[in-house]
Amino acid sequence: MKTGGTQVPVPKASNTTKFNGGDVLVCIKSASHAYTEGKAYKVYLNDKGLKCLEGNDGLEDIMSMMVSVFRKTSEGN
Repeated sequence: MKTGGTQVPVPKASNTTKFNGGDVLVCIKSASHAYTEGKAYKVYLNDKGLKCLEGNDGLEDIMSMMVSVFRKTSEGN
């Protein structure tokens, strides 16, 4: 992406999170309206094989690019 003639790096999504597809996570620190503290979300792999969660807004969020904090629950084992 260019801004005023300066090249700004665009972050790339990666698959380097400690969670796996099928894990159930609970939000312990929400950084946006898309996630609710105390609510459970299930990790899934999207069509590109990246680990994702579906937020309250219904949009797919790639886990390696998220700011909210999650903890694995015992029901995800």
